[in-house]
Amino acid sequence: MSLDPERLSDVAERAAAALNAEIYGVDAVVTSSGEVVSIDMNDWPTIGRFRSVASRVIADCLIGQFTSYSKTQRQEHFLRFSVLKRLP
Repeated sequence: MSLDPERLSDVAERAAAALNAEIYGVDAVVTSSGEVVSIDMNDWPTIGRFRSVASRVIADCLIGQFTSYSKTQRQEHFLRFSVLKRLP
């Protein structure tokens, strides 16, 4: 049975919505009856084979989220990032 890209997209988008994820990867299988079933979801997926396209999409998503934050929210994120960089 072949994979229907629209059904895969639907399964992936429903899984992402349930977990409130904006950047994600979904591994799926197609059953013998043609059903698309998600078997794994990653909130920070490996993008190796699609790096050139995926990296631009992920960057645009992050920039969009970050620029929508208030100045206080941006400062909080920078502070958290600075602390994380110092952790062993």
